[in-house]
Amino acid sequence: MNPELPGTYINLLVDIVKRWNISGDQLLDGSGVTLEQLTKPYWYVEFHTLNKLLEHAIELTHEPALAGYLALEMKASCYGSVGIAAMVCANLEEALKTLEQFIGSRCDAFKPELKQEQDYIYWSIRQPLKAFRLSPNATIFLLLGFVQIAKHLTGLSSL
Repeated sequence: MNPELPGTYINLLVDIVKRWNISGDQLLDGSGVTLEQLTKPYWYVEFHTLNKLLEHAIELTHEPALAGYLALEMKASCYGSVGIAAMVCANLEEALKTLEQFIGSRCDAFKPELKQEQDYIYWSIRQPLKAFRLSPNATIFLLLGFVQIAKHLTGLSSL
C-alpha cells in the first residue's frame, strides 16, 4: 500500500522548475507521472513520488532552497474541496481544524495537527507510518506551505 498525496503538489513543482528553464518533461522523466495528469482538476500521486520528484527538482535546478520557493506557491485551494471548506471558515482556527481533520483522514502517512499549549498554537505534521516518511525537503515544503496558506486565509499574504 502506497499512500497518496494531492497531485497539485506536483503541478506546483512543475511550475516552479520552469523558473530555472527546466521543462515538465525533464522533471517528470521516469517518474511515472505524465503531463496529462497535470491537467486534471484534482488528482493524487503516490507518496514516494513527491519525495523523489522534489529531490530530482533540486538536483536539476541546483537550488537547495527550492522547497521554500515551492511553499510560497501554496494556497488552500491546492487541497481541493477540503481547501475550499477551509477558505469559508469563520476564522483561522476553524480553517486549520478543517484542514487537520480532512487532510488527515485522506492520507494515512501524513497527519497535520493543530495543538494549543497555554498562549501558543503549534502546527505540526505527524507521520505515523515508518515506511512512508517525508524527506526533509518535503517536510519543509509542507510546513512552510501551511504557513503560506494561513497567510492567505487571514489576508496577510500581501505583507
